Amino acid sequence: MTSPHLVKVIAYEENDNGSNFLDSNEPCNPFIMMECIHGTTLENFLRKRTRNATSPSFNITPQTLYIAYSVVSALHYLHKKKLVHRDVKPANIYLTRVNEDTIPSEVKLGDFGIVKWGDFKASITSGTLTATGQLNLGTLKYMSPEQALNPREVDVRSDIYSLGITLFELFTNQILPNIFHVYRLTNQRSRRKNTLSRLHELGLGMIPNEFEDLFTHIYDMFASAPSSRPSSVDMVGRLQYLLDSAGHSHLFTY
Repeated sequence: MTSPHLVKVIAYEENDNGSNFLDSNEPCNPFIMMECIHGTTLENFLRKRTRNATSPSFNITPQTLYIAYSVVSALHYLHKKKLVHRDVKPANIYLTRVNEDTIPSEVKLGDFGIVKWGDFKASITSGTLTATGQLNLGTLKYMSPEQALNPREVDVRSDIYSLGITLFELFTNQILPNIFHVYRLTNQRSRRKNTLSRLHELGLGMIPNEFEDLFTHIYDMFASAPSSRPSSVDMVGRLQYLLDSAGHSHLFTY
């Protein structure tokens, strides 16, 4: 069984020493062929939504809850197979047939990045993948502290840190301008304040009680100690509960 929320792999080549090319100057790295996704990225979707916004605000709707649930489900599938995505961010999340108010027909986690090639070959029978075999570091703004310091030794908890930033952007209807805004969030968590105070400090106002626990767990994803971060299976359960509670009634935006 494969995850419907991961980009499908159609074919791959190991390309040992550039053997797939006649010219010795051509790339020597492995490469893959993935399905073509017709739609937009979550990054573009958020930028379009916030283009005319004067300030960030909460945007917790059946639409955004479904996007979050789909991404977390994809990560949970990878994590069960001991695969680390290493580059979770809105630019690597694809949405199809979505407009301002509708739930996307598809949400898929993809990339053009950095799952280890050996890990990929071990899981190729699943028919899904999120990355090629490059050994790049990922994207700095979304990168966990341990990935920045020792990228070859990270485990699935590194993805949770990146997921936390992604979910914060999704549910506050914004793309954080740079890494210093992420530092602000991580510094907030290290101080003895509750979630409501932290969000108010950011100018987001009061969050409804039913979503306070969600943001508490998002803040926990920023923990410097990987063992203190919630797991993907925990987040799947929480988002499923909120999505079920929201149903398919009117959208509720705060």
